[in-house]
Amino acid sequence: MTNIPVSRTVLDHLSSISLRNNQGQTLKPFELAKDVHRLGRDPKKADLIVPENDNWMMVSGCQASFVKEGNNYRIYDGDQVKSSSNRLFFNNSLITPKQGLLLQDGMVVTVGTLARNHIIITYSHTNANQPSKKNQKQLFLLKINLFLLGETLKLIYH
Repeated sequence: MTNIPVSRTVLDHLSSISLRNNQGQTLKPFELAKDVHRLGRDPKKADLIVPENDNWMMVSGCQASFVKEGNNYRIYDGDQVKSSSNRLFFNNSLITPKQGLLLQDGMVVTVGTLARNHIIITYSHTNANQPSKKNQKQLFLLKINLFLLGETLKLIYH
């Protein structure tokens, strides 16, 4: 019997962004897998494409750049040289094209500052070896339910 080497591709860390507009509409999450991504409405300037319709007009042709840094991404306004039209904000602080902001799981960045027409970008980062915060909560609730079921069965059959 010969040993045949098996190559595996394991994604240790999964990163994505989701967008929600002021009307509560969301886009399918964008997976971040490359070293550099650009978010925008112009396919010539961006690889993460937002629809060109009235609901997403706050997003510029190149709204944001995402650059891999360690296991996470740093977000920059615009294309890292020129700012986007409506800019990016984190906790009402401006994100610049030069300095950017290192993202952590669950961080929320907004396009624009006016609540009536801003776009919300939520960053998600999970370790494939560890359940996400949402999955951890669901697992905890499942354990509680199983415990309660076990205690109920003890009362019934004893």
